[in-house]
Amino acid sequence: MCDQTTNTTGQIIGGKVKVYGVTSKTRVPSLPNIPTLAEQGLRNFEVVVWHGLYVPKGTPKPVLDRLNAALQDSIKDADFKANLAKLGAEPVSADRAKPEALHKLLARRSPSGPRSSRKRGSTQTENLGHQSRGRRKASSRCP
Repeated sequence: MCDQTTNTTGQIIGGKVKVYGVTSKTRVPSLPNIPTLAEQGLRNFEVVVWHGLYVPKGTPKPVLDRLNAALQDSIKDADFKANLAKLGAEPVSADRAKPEALHKLLARRSPSGPRSSRKRGSTQTENLGHQSRGRRKASSRCP
């Protein structure tokens, strides 16, 4: 099983799963005894997780501005950072936590660009910005 540390840190610390390594380039601070896969010989392998904050298309600009301001405040908050760190995650920088930065990231990562709509029923969204970057994943297997 390969899952992000934001979902598995509690089970890892509690001994509920056996962890073979993390898929990030560096060890996860909240799981310092877990080696990276690169340390174990699996070179050039990295899987990272990121989260975005989305709103429905057509959301009024004042609402977008208020949400973006709250996001900017959150990523600077010490308690927010500490809680993310406990889960093996960290917030992105303020310049990356903006709608245009998420839009660029989605355009680079998705073959179809930043659009999230599909032909079958989902609505298109506007990108507000990154919420956090759960930058490391744990590669683990249940015992």
